[in-house]
Amino acid sequence: MYNKIIYLMLNTFCVVSLLSAKTSPKDLASAGYAQLESGDYTRAIKTFEKILKKDASNLEALLGEAIIYT
Repeated sequence: MYNKIIYLMLNTFCVVSLLSAKTSPKDLASAGYAQLESGDYTRAIKTFEKILKKDASNLEALLGEAIIYT
């Protein structure tokens, strides 16, 4: 249990660092998929929506959202 908490804390820190440092849609998509893999679906959706606001036809973001909603 302790290891899982540490893992989630480090993962959150890394994802936040990625989001603040990277602004291109491809980099944001990578961060979104990392959030998705860690089980943070709410944050992943927000990341994919941020991408889609910039580019409504971004396939990586559309696929990421489709995976979450499925």
